Amino acid sequence: MIENSSENELFTVINNMPGGLCVFNFIDQYPYIEVTVWNKYMEKITGFSREEINRTGIFHVCSIKQEQDCINKAFTEMNKKETLIQIKDIADMNRLLKLKISSINTDKIKESYIVLASEIPENTDYGNEVLRIKESETILREVVDNTADLLAIFTPDFRIKYISPSHADVLGYPLEKLKSMRMGDLTYLGEENIIAKFGNDLIKSKETVKCQFKILCADHSFKYLETIGKPLYNNGLLEGYILSSRDVTARVKTEEDLVKSKKRFRTLFNNVNDAIYMYKLDEEGSPSKFVEVNDRACNRLEYTREEMMSMTISDVIPDLKDIISYIIETVESKGNSLYEACAKTKSGRIIPVEINSISLDLNNEKFILSISRDITERKEKERADEFERLRAEFFANISHELRTPVNVIFSALQLINSRINDTSLNAVLYKKYMPVMKQNCYRLVRLINNLIDVTKIDAGFMKLNLSNVDIVDLFESITLSVTQYIEYQGMSLLFDTNVEEKIITCDADKLERIVLNLISNAVKFSKSGDSIFVNLMDTEEKVIISVKDTGIGIAEENQSLIFDRFAQVDKSFARNREGSGIGLSLVKSMVEMHNGTIEVKSQLNKGSEFIITLPVNLVEEKSEIKDTRNYLISDNVEKIKIEFSDIYSSQG
Repeated sequence: MIENSSENELFTVINNMPGGLCVFNFIDQYPYIEVTVWNKYMEKITGFSREEINRTGIFHVCSIKQEQDCINKAFTEMNKKETLIQIKDIADMNRLLKLKISSINTDKIKESYIVLASEIPENTDYGNEVLRIKESETILREVVDNTADLLAIFTPDFRIKYISPSHADVLGYPLEKLKSMRMGDLTYLGEENIIAKFGNDLIKSKETVKCQFKILCADHSFKYLETIGKPLYNNGLLEGYILSSRDVTARVKTEEDLVKSKKRFRTLFNNVNDAIYMYKLDEEGSPSKFVEVNDRACNRLEYTREEMMSMTISDVIPDLKDIISYIIETVESKGNSLYEACAKTKSGRIIPVEINSISLDLNNEKFILSISRDITERKEKERADEFERLRAEFFANISHELRTPVNVIFSALQLINSRINDTSLNAVLYKKYMPVMKQNCYRLVRLINNLIDVTKIDAGFMKLNLSNVDIVDLFESITLSVTQYIEYQGMSLLFDTNVEEKIITCDADKLERIVLNLISNAVKFSKSGDSIFVNLMDTEEKVIISVKDTGIGIAEENQSLIFDRFAQVDKSFARNREGSGIGLSLVKSMVEMHNGTIEVKSQLNKGSEFIITLPVNLVEEKSEIKDTRNYLISDNVEKIKIEFSDIYSSQG
């Protein structure tokens, strides 16, 4: 290598230098070298000859792997600074060296490297401090190399300067290969923009930058890394970047599964056939605004989700306002509460629903989950079944009602026919049985009239013949016309009013039938000695008519049924009082045709009171107000006999 006449003298000088000197160049593959100069000081401190170093490689003199990295660093920073390394000599003794590596490349000397080495005595203060630092560095390196997190240091151009062994375990690449790769080599397809932004943020920022991205593995799969990066500065100059990453693949996949599960649940939640409401209770125990509703609830009630979230369960199911405390109490004591109610849509449509409410404890908060099912079809079926039951019951009852008067008439005719040739008995038989036959004919007429009227009402053909009528005169005339009959039954009938005259628009014939029917019922369900009261009270805008008796009364559980068509409290064929069960239903329909209302108040064994409320209206008429008194006296006898035909009497 050195061609000079003073070669021997030069080698003598080199061998006697107070420090180590080595000149070498690389052959084949790093770290194998060809040493051309290896002075005696180098042999002394390493224990290896030049031939041994050429055979084993330069790393053979390093005591631990980290020192090999120090030599690598020395080559990286050659011509700049010194490097401290710890080596083992031939006797396995640790020695601390200070190295400086420089490159030389001249016309006479091909590209080689010169190493200047000097030993730092261990027992000096400086040596001990250097050893302590080296030991701390060794411990720190062990910690870094064995941490579960992925640690890496990149150069300013994003070449890998250091990478922890955990990268190899996570990504599947050999560690040596990873050291030769750049950041872009590990970028998973589709993540380029994310990685580029992360790199740009690192370049622009002097603070910590956080990012999550996919990184390419050796088997072409990917892992999710959550990475925190920070630029490294030394005296204001950028030396690189340090990145700390954590494999969050399991967490991300769990989160993705949760998102998918949530999406599936949301799809199921929104597409079930029942409306679902979730809400909390306020401090007073009342429902607060909804915290969750499904799409079915919004669609069924015709509200948007935003509108629904500003409402409470009582807003959409008004029936709950009166029973919410009972529902909450039932939910808390039994775990759930099942009840029927009516939901009200935005357009005002009423939907019958069945609601099952349960209590939920979520994150130490109590919620009520109410599942509402539309039971319109079920209710329609129940109504149809009930109608069918009433229809069957009605026809069974009608057959009885028709058969009874027919049998009476037929029996009377048979008796008369059997004595038809006995002239001495004819007058007596006729006088005795003609009223019976006539009364039963009235019963048939009344039944047929009621059936015809029911059919007219159902078909919408029944109309009111409205006129301005003095209702006080009308009701007083009706009462007087039946007084004699009622007194004959051993009862008293009283009429009272708080006004002498009150003109309203009504159908006089319909009101006559209404009052006669109510008085007939009062007689039917009273006994001798009882009293019947007909009262009329004017309240300016309304007229209130009351028909009250002191008869047997109606049980509370039956009061809601009496206005139903064909309904009868006593359904047996052996009942004491006749009737088809149509009368009060017709009364209610005709009252409602006048835009009025009817209600009943009754106590068992104390009597009943039917209260009719009619609005005060007038129509323009050319003719004078009808004289209802004369009209009723002349025409009402037959009507009374028809309406009272269900009441058996010996009166002719």
